[in-house]
Amino acid sequence: MESFGNLYGLATVNLEAGEAKDKGYGDYVAMLSDSVKEAVEDYKYMLLHQEDDHRKVIDPFLEANEKVTDPEVNLFMHTSWSRFPYYDADFGWGTPIWASAASLPLKNVCILLDTKDRKGIEAWVYLEETDVPLFEQHPDILALTT
Repeated sequence: MESFGNLYGLATVNLEAGEAKDKGYGDYVAMLSDSVKEAVEDYKYMLLHQEDDHRKVIDPFLEANEKVTDPEVNLFMHTSWSRFPYYDADFGWGTPIWASAASLPLKNVCILLDTKDRKGIEAWVYLEETDVPLFEQHPDILALTT
């Protein structure tokens, strides 16, 4: 059997409200890295052993969907679209001069994309309007953008 296609996975990190105060950026990166490794191993095992246990793929999406609709949960989503060949696509009228994420009806989402020259990264950040001033004035953001 031969196949071709894309695999989209979901890696999650769950924190209780009190836990977040004791963590730094490095802690979050390590936790997310572990979650990504676990998801990759699950997918790899399923594909190598040709298992039909699609629950390993579907369950994280179902859990995330429940959290998105739960008013008690603050969900933050981050993804990187870096190294996808958006700027190489040519549908007959030339390659794009700029690629971007669509307007999403979501909050607390960050999408990272390469710049056209592939020497930089654009961050598309979707927030509640009331959170934008806090984000814009955060010292870490100011250090990266000024």
